Amino acid sequence: MENRVGDRRPSSKELEKLLSDVGSVHERLQRWGLDLQPEERAPALRMWDGMRPVLDLVVRLARQEKITVKNVSLAGIEADAIVADDAAQFESALTAALQTAADTRLQAESEAMQGFFAYYNRLAQMSETDAALATALKPATDFMATGRRRRRTDEAPSDDAKK
Repeated sequence: MENRVGDRRPSSKELEKLLSDVGSVHERLQRWGLDLQPEERAPALRMWDGMRPVLDLVVRLARQEKITVKNVSLAGIEADAIVADDAAQFESALTAALQTAADTRLQAESEAMQGFFAYYNRLAQMSETDAALATALKPATDFMATGRRRRRTDEAPSDDAKK
């Protein structure tokens, strides 16, 4: 069985530091960013691909022609576009980090399950002729009897699963 992640586990101190760093980045990002409510996301306008140069052109031409629109500031449009660019850089970096974390978790779970099935199957075979082992293995046997469970996408691994 291949072991790509289990032998490279960070120390508890290193893991704690990484999580602290992520929390710190999140906290610092929230100083100028925000968290929208789900009902605020749906109606929000999204920047179209390739739109930024067109936005800059319209702002420049509006200034040149001295056009104003009530309650719409050209400086505000520029500031929002810059914040969008800044947030996009964070989103890209965090998406890459999230993918690494998700892939690491997936590989670790896969390796753990491969090992589990190897040992569980062997113990189940042995328990056919060993009543004491069958009794000790019963919680696992009962759990396995109900079949595969799917984790909800918004559900983190349980504390039991982390042990």
